[in-house]
Amino acid sequence: MPGFCRDCRRDVPDDCGRCSGCGSPRLLRHREIDTLAIAHVDCDAFYATIEKRDDPSLADQPVIVGGGQRGVVLTACYIARTFGVKSAMPMFEARRLCPHAAIVRPNMEKYGRVGRQVRGLMFKLTPLVEPVSIDEAFMDLSGTARLHGMSPAKSLMRRYGAEGMRLSRLARGLDDRRVSAEREAKSISAETTFDRDLNDFRSLELQLWPLCEKVSARLKANLLAGSTVTLKLKSADFRIRTRAQSLAHPTQLAARIFGVGRELLAHESSGTMFRLIGIGVSSLTDADGADFADLIDRRAAEAEQAIDRLRERFGEDAVIKGLALEHEIEDHDE
Repeated sequence: MPGFCRDCRRDVPDDCGRCSGCGSPRLLRHREIDTLAIAHVDCDAFYATIEKRDDPSLADQPVIVGGGQRGVVLTACYIARTFGVKSAMPMFEARRLCPHAAIVRPNMEKYGRVGRQVRGLMFKLTPLVEPVSIDEAFMDLSGTARLHGMSPAKSLMRRYGAEGMRLSRLARGLDDRRVSAEREAKSISAETTFDRDLNDFRSLELQLWPLCEKVSARLKANLLAGSTVTLKLKSADFRIRTRAQSLAHPTQLAARIFGVGRELLAHESSGTMFRLIGIGVSSLTDADGADFADLIDRRAAEAEQAIDRLRERFGEDAVIKGLALEHEIEDHDE
């Protein structure tokens, strides 16, 4: 059965029990190794790894990327994980488990930029890339053997070592899913965890507006619009509420998303203490024709597009709408 050494990557003949080059018994064999062509790439501890790359003083420290005492862990490096820190864990629990960890505030713009660089490297190998997240994708390497001078499996294994075998079931070819290079996003959303629990409508409303602007910006950047708006709330006891409303016409406007989200929020603001709020848009379609159902919609869309052009030219702070300004003032006062 054909194979190669996991330690020195040397090809090994059918009948040997150890590598003839380094003597290692860690041999990988597969009857169809030359035909395996679907690769799964996942950049583990992605955010923490980027922070360590940018700040070498963090290299041998436990690093947690997350927000505030009341936020959640977005990712933890492998050192921090040895203390029991996990993604999505409340920050207060992560601090308790690993009090000496370096806590880094997330920089999503930077992570997105690096994620696009990683995606670019994938496209150098094959045009058939199916993104799963910012740092993860499936790649179909069929037909690339002649280009790269060796069979796809895992060529990648020689370069990246035994970690490439972590998903052993996929590596054995036990997966009949097709790679779709046209994978579409199902929803676009944004959320925030408060520094302290909130229960009054006005405070929650002020937190909702900048999230709607973020969602709107992502929709516009991806030339998408959506016709279902979903509000997410997490109470102080970590119970999650989601409320959704469908629109007559798809939208990508922050003001329209906010209007629906605000209406949903009004029904939930009955004194309950909340620690998190989020807003999302789903049922996505191409942006062509969105927000132009009538004259009012058209004028609102044109006004928001004009603001977008000003911000693109002069920066995000070039135009600040009333709610966003009040939100910034309150944050500054605190």
